[in-house]
Amino acid sequence: MKFLFDGSPSVQNYADQKLLDRRRISVIRGRVLSSLGGPLTGVRVSDADNTQHGFSISRSEEGGGIFDLVVNGGGLVRVLFVRQPYGKLTQSFYVPWNQVLYVGDVYMNNNQQPVEDFGKPLNNAQITAAASKCQSYTIDHGIRPKLMEEALVYSSKRLKAAQSVVYMSLLGEQVPLKLRLVHVNIDVAGRHFQSVFSAIPELMHTFWWDRRNIYGQFEYGLVDATVRVGYGYENCLDKGATLNQGDLLQGPWTLNFQHRFDPIKNVLHKGDGSSLYLDKSVDILNTVLGSESRRPVNCAKCKSKEPLSGAQLFSPMAVAISPDGTVFVGDFNLVRKISADGTDVESVLELNTMDTGHQYYLAVHPSTATLFISLPLRRQIWQVNTLDKSKNILNNYHVFAGDGDTCSDTGLADSCGDGGLASDSQLSFPKGIALIPLLLTVIADHPWKPTSACAASFPIQELNMEWPTSIAFDHSSKAQHLFVLDSQVLYQIDLTSQVVHVLAGVRKGCEQEAGFEPLKSAQSIAIDSSLGRVLVAESDGRE
Repeated sequence: MKFLFDGSPSVQNYADQKLLDRRRISVIRGRVLSSLGGPLTGVRVSDADNTQHGFSISRSEEGGGIFDLVVNGGGLVRVLFVRQPYGKLTQSFYVPWNQVLYVGDVYMNNNQQPVEDFGKPLNNAQITAAASKCQSYTIDHGIRPKLMEEALVYSSKRLKAAQSVVYMSLLGEQVPLKLRLVHVNIDVAGRHFQSVFSAIPELMHTFWWDRRNIYGQFEYGLVDATVRVGYGYENCLDKGATLNQGDLLQGPWTLNFQHRFDPIKNVLHKGDGSSLYLDKSVDILNTVLGSESRRPVNCAKCKSKEPLSGAQLFSPMAVAISPDGTVFVGDFNLVRKISADGTDVESVLELNTMDTGHQYYLAVHPSTATLFISLPLRRQIWQVNTLDKSKNILNNYHVFAGDGDTCSDTGLADSCGDGGLASDSQLSFPKGIALIPLLLTVIADHPWKPTSACAASFPIQELNMEWPTSIAFDHSSKAQHLFVLDSQVLYQIDLTSQVVHVLAGVRKGCEQEAGFEPLKSAQSIAIDSSLGRVLVAESDGRE
């Protein structure tokens, strides 16, 4: 993406390019509009937390308001939009590594009121929709010349004109009476495609992609596409599909023993026309840290930086990952940091062994990369002060929430410090934590009462959790979804509509419903942002 910094004028100005990590560099692309609908040019766009990355100006091309901003991917990026008389606007976007992310339209107005959505959402059960995996129609032909063991192989997918295709089944046989239009929005390689169809039974749509990104460059290997299907202007279903971008352009004819390796996409293009996608191969577990030997509880060498190879663990009980790839491990009384390049490990915080009698939890802020730790026995949430070269890891923290007293639920709104400073609040038994832009969500236990409602979806006021332990927020989706593992039940909480959905498991006092997968000894959950999946870890305590 160096061309975005070159030229006169350049797209991104006054950037210290040394601060942009080539391993995870990405581009945020979108369009700035006035709340009245017209495009806005001359808007200054920048990373609010990294001013040294420079800024971009929205341009008049492609209908006006277009901007491109180069950032470090891997987490939430707070983008600042500034233009008079519209003032300032800040929006957060989850940006993966090495992608051109199209974020759509950003609206600015004088009072910065949110743009209203259209209509009311339709019932999910009324609609049958699916996005199929892409296909690539290719012609492969091999010729073996006389007196030669090698063969010449022709593959049409290597031609520049070859395209990738994805088929979408948008509607089934039954169409809701009030449904009139179906909107399809596809984002791939920074490009945005939009189509509108009349709602008819068995509605199908075929999407062809020429394998070029927004800058006209060919894409190689695999790339993720986001397909959003809107029914009646509402109820958008985020579906991820993987498009085959084709092989490295080496011509349609190759020798069968001549191969090409794409180090960026981690794909081996073989001379016989086939491709080996190493990132999509069978998952293999590798030991990152630790061995069969145990470190001592009081480990002097563990408190300073040491090579990752040969480093020992005592009793790992928590893990968290920073946007730059740094891994934090809660190892009994030490919170340890594995460097992003995977070469060394060091301790950033030392706990009192009394605090480790119950499992504690770690979380990293997706934007600021700040590390938080939830200590149930202390009834507190700590924030680690510094993650680099701390001189005193015993005191390398400050209390973020909880004064150490137990929250006694008296039914009063401010009985546990609600509405006051977080550090003055009282917690009961804090466990899993999730970090949302500008918000820390803490899950703590409260007295449980038997429920008589066993619906799969219900208002958040009816949510009555028994023993919530793990919580995760989906930063990759525009929907505000919070996932909570409560005993053996997985909930999805829509923070916008204030509706709770049961995704898996059986609520206490309820019978198992068809289509719901029971959970067995569920321990924790995590979000796979690349595919929009919720991962659940189960264990019997022995394996």
